[in-house]
Amino acid sequence: MNYRRRSNPKTRTRRCSMRAGRGGFTLAEVLVASGITVMIAGAMAVMATGVEQTARYTFALEEAHQHGRVALERIQSAVQGAASSSTNPPAAVLADVSGAYTFPETLVAWKTDNGDDVPQASELVVFCANPSNPTELWELTNPGDTQTVSMIDTTALAALVSAMKSSGATRKTVLTTLLRSCTSHDLGPPKPAVRFTLTMRPSATEWSQYQASTLAWSDLSWAQGIYGTKRGLRQVRVTCELQIIPDDDDDGVASPETSAVPFLGSAAMYYELPQ
Repeated sequence: MNYRRRSNPKTRTRRCSMRAGRGGFTLAEVLVASGITVMIAGAMAVMATGVEQTARYTFALEEAHQHGRVALERIQSAVQGAASSSTNPPAAVLADVSGAYTFPETLVAWKTDNGDDVPQASELVVFCANPSNPTELWELTNPGDTQTVSMIDTTALAALVSAMKSSGATRKTVLTTLLRSCTSHDLGPPKPAVRFTLTMRPSATEWSQYQASTLAWSDLSWAQGIYGTKRGLRQVRVTCELQIIPDDDDDGVASPETSAVPFLGSAAMYYELPQ
């Protein structure tokens, strides 16, 4: 005789529940998966931030190079196309003296020739920093000023440049707003990081000595040694160094905490000096 064992309904329910429970995730598994997801998301966020910062700095660096190139090209063009005479060289550098320090931060070039030996103020172009904001490099001209000024009279030139900076008739062209400025407890107001140097062959001192008959014509340091019995070749060379700070926060103002990019340029022009 065959007997069939009756199953307990409670046992069947418990077995079904156990089988159903094996297909889900435990709390520990969910926590581990969530932690891994958070770490991956955090790593991706850090990577995205780094890529964004790199892209922003690269763009700012490219902009800084553009500012530096434009400024140097304007300065070089003014020097190479400058006028001159036997009594007035084509350019002059003016220095600002602060205590024991000297800052040759202003360049004056004689951009056009009126046919006279002495230039008019309207024929000059000035490169200098904005006195109120040393991060701006200016190019100044005043076409309406007809007063004459000697290129070797640095006192008169300094007074003229000072007047041009504050005059409403002066045309002010901003070459860059990213010029580095330097501060120090013994320098007073911030100074722009721009420097000009000017060298002449023969030098102004040599030419004065020749005119005073204390130096022979043949002993002058002629450019490339080129001179004759009536004329000699003079070289005027201007070098410029400026530092541009990339605007990595894109607000149009140089960021002081960013490393400055140095730019070096030079320009030379030649003209004849008569004996």
